[in-house]
Amino acid sequence: ISLTPLAESIGFIQGGEILPVYNASLMVVLTLMGIVMLFRICQPLNAVRAILVVLSAIFCAMVLSVPVLGDIVFDG
Repeated sequence: ISLTPLAESIGFIQGGEILPVYNASLMVVLTLMGIVMLFRICQPLNAVRAILVVLSAIFCAMVLSVPVLGDIVFDG
């Protein structure tokens, strides 16, 4: 993976290695952009399209929050 100058200035490299937060942040940004594109494609919204966008956003939020929820629920 080649880092952009912005990623290097933010500090995604430490000791010559890429930090795991780099890949995680890429996944979050990609997911959010997908939801935005789905919203834009579904316009003008009717009931079915609105339900599709809302359910997709909820599902993506649940999938992205699984590691955080696991740390809250389970010790270690």
